Amino acid sequence: MQVSEDSEYKPKRARPTQPRSQPMMRLDPLVRARIADDRDLWSDFNRICDCRGRLAGTASERRALALIKQCARQAAGGIAGRSLPVPYGGWSARRAELRLPDGSTAPCHPLVRTIATSPAGLDAEVVDLGRGTPDEFEAHRSDIDGRIVLVRHELMFAAGTIHRRRKYEMARKAGAAGFLIAGPQPGALVAGSCGRVGCQGIPAAGISPETANQLRRRADGWRRATLMIETTEAPAESETHIIDIPGETDEWVALSAHVDGHDLAESAMDNATGLAAALGVIRALAPEIRKYRRGVRLAFFSVEEWALTGSARYVQSLSEEERKEIVLNINLAARRSPRSPAVLPRSSRSCCVSPRRTGARFVYSAH
Repeated sequence: MQVSEDSEYKPKRARPTQPRSQPMMRLDPLVRARIADDRDLWSDFNRICDCRGRLAGTASERRALALIKQCARQAAGGIAGRSLPVPYGGWSARRAELRLPDGSTAPCHPLVRTIATSPAGLDAEVVDLGRGTPDEFEAHRSDIDGRIVLVRHELMFAAGTIHRRRKYEMARKAGAAGFLIAGPQPGALVAGSCGRVGCQGIPAAGISPETANQLRRRADGWRRATLMIETTEAPAESETHIIDIPGETDEWVALSAHVDGHDLAESAMDNATGLAAALGVIRALAPEIRKYRRGVRLAFFSVEEWALTGSARYVQSLSEEERKEIVLNINLAARRSPRSPAVLPRSSRSCCVSPRRTGARFVYSAH
């Protein structure tokens, strides 16, 4: 039933009910006021973006980690915190080139963790699957084997989005020789991870929509291209930075965000917004935490854009008893609303640990 704003019909809203033993939680007005008046929120966001894309293993990531440690210590009232080592399989791209059918070259950007091509490059026909849905992959299954698959990048927060890594994996499993993904913004390349785990994979790169148009099938058949990617891989190490502010018991609320991002830009939405939000929350709560039942653990992960490596290493470092206490993980995604132009964290993750012997643990992570 649709009712205009001028209509006299006003349906009654059901009152939210709470069990008597679970009173409604309300944000302390003082804490709410601190958040609303926080002038450092925008400053933190800009300084994080000034570190650039923060790809794991780069000087940009190291600058950001140093900045986050400094900001977190100030936000937490001078608590220095500790850092946990995060070993991972390091990767970097040394060179990438895409040669088009007319002999010209077009810019392309290797997806993180892509395998390299041979020195001579990967020369193959390109099959354009449009958006790259499962139905499109199925309809062209007989065309994919041995060819380079071309798909389109999608906004990560829209309903029905098919993630880049899923498209890459569908292409790999269908026998594709390579993978290209084109973005919607004129002249802009796609950056991100291909999601490769282990040694298996196919060469993958992001291209512009203009380049994608040049690779569309013509009346005389599939277009041909040569993709050249040179990479290096070696063991590497990053870190997770943790600050604990104890409460009245040994139970904890953990607030976290990931530091790393992708090159080509500033990784502003993913995840400078989440980092700034986490700092803002701890700045508002720090003066009150010691009188709360639960303390707060502030955690900043890195190497999260590489299959969530940082947070996975952190969970692995917990004792078996602590891991058993984790009973719920909630991932919340947020983006700019047309009705609310505020900058919002890209997403948050919450892990709730039941209050047994090791206490309750609630984890909010802005990712």
